[in-house]
Amino acid sequence: GDIMRFPQVMLIVPAEYKGVREFHTRPPVGIGYIAEALHQIGIDYVIIDMGLGYDVDYVLSKIKELEPNLVCMTAMTFGYNFVYGLIAKIKEMAPQTKTIVGGSLPWSMKEKTMEDCPGLDFSIPSEGEEVIQEICLGKVVEEIKGLYYRENGVIKFTGDREFFNKYPTFPFPKYHNFELDKYGKHRKEITLQSSRGCPYKCTYCGSGAAFGNKLRAKTAEYFADEIEYWYNRGYKRMHICDDNFTLDIKRAFAICDEIEKRKIKAKFYIGGGVRADRLTRELLFRMKEIGFTGIAIPVEAGNNRILANIKKGQSVEIVRESVKNACDAGLDVTLFFLIGSPGETWEDFMDSVKIARELPVADVKFYSIMPLRGTELYGWLEKNNMFIREPEDFMNSMLNIDEMPAFETPEMSREERIKARKLGDEIRKEVLERNLRKKRLRYYTGKIKNKIMQIA
Repeated sequence: GDIMRFPQVMLIVPAEYKGVREFHTRPPVGIGYIAEALHQIGIDYVIIDMGLGYDVDYVLSKIKELEPNLVCMTAMTFGYNFVYGLIAKIKEMAPQTKTIVGGSLPWSMKEKTMEDCPGLDFSIPSEGEEVIQEICLGKVVEEIKGLYYRENGVIKFTGDREFFNKYPTFPFPKYHNFELDKYGKHRKEITLQSSRGCPYKCTYCGSGAAFGNKLRAKTAEYFADEIEYWYNRGYKRMHICDDNFTLDIKRAFAICDEIEKRKIKAKFYIGGGVRADRLTRELLFRMKEIGFTGIAIPVEAGNNRILANIKKGQSVEIVRESVKNACDAGLDVTLFFLIGSPGETWEDFMDSVKIARELPVADVKFYSIMPLRGTELYGWLEKNNMFIREPEDFMNSMLNIDEMPAFETPEMSREERIKARKLGDEIRKEVLERNLRKKRLRYYTGKIKNKIMQIA
């Protein structure tokens, strides 16, 4: 076959540490797919997940020792200056090593990633599985769709690539060479993804644009194979990270049936959220029955006017109904709210607060709405000149976004945004304490019941 241009590949998950050793609970699924793509063409890669506590010096020493031809890094939209700095250091030490990034950063920044990071040889603004295979198998760079590269110092783009249509049957990540035993200090957990793509057009979200508006979903059987694979390796907790797991309700039921048929006794939860309008009471009860413990439901706003502004395409009435059904089914429900969407006033925000307080949920989280480059929201803010911080600044100092919002609108000032964020934290405390009391009460009434039974 082809001469492999890059027989030695190093994968890096960047993470910045201020002297804190943090334990990631699950291996990262995005680079897991890239790793699997390499494995499929017979490339033995090395992986360093800095989230497990490895620092820059360690990464550099490994590159010096192993001399990879290609260093492939995943990059998020936030904290990207750290990634740029790391690439600069790698290039300084090993100028022969080629560098490439994929992830949400190159998707949102396009050629700007290449401009801002001179040490970068390639970047992939879309799904990377086939792109990385073609690069490593020595396909002529100009002919690889979906790739930024440099030619005599000039940044070039090979043109958009179609979505990764083999995804639903593509081998799922097995994390060969990953340090699987180092994840989840207290319990083994795995992240699973059963679909990509989203037909909705929410203004603040890049998912539909990045992964397409058509759902590409694994069959229930194939996804159950993946669940079973990890279950047989001792994983009893599974986190599903789809953008839209229950979009196809029939498929969701079929997945439940497969789990039951195979006698898999695991705990499943959907931390990223499912749309309230893609849940039925029957489905929620069925999910609970086969082992789902919790789901998140992104509410985003407390009234239909603001929901329409962000093109969420669902109503508050449906949210209330679905949340109630999920709670009735015995699922732990987390609600997500956005603060300060276009047109949202303080009164509108109080509608969100009302929902958060009234519904019998397990947790509520309030987030300042973040403008991601490449989304409709970002374009609108730019056009109307509403940023009060340079995107470069707020994308790289996420920590103080609460004290200093990225933008303000005529309807909600900087001060109100900060106040809303603080109130959101207080309400979260209220909800968590209320649930703790409920749990304690259940525990004690249970004990008392037992005592009474014994006496009787």
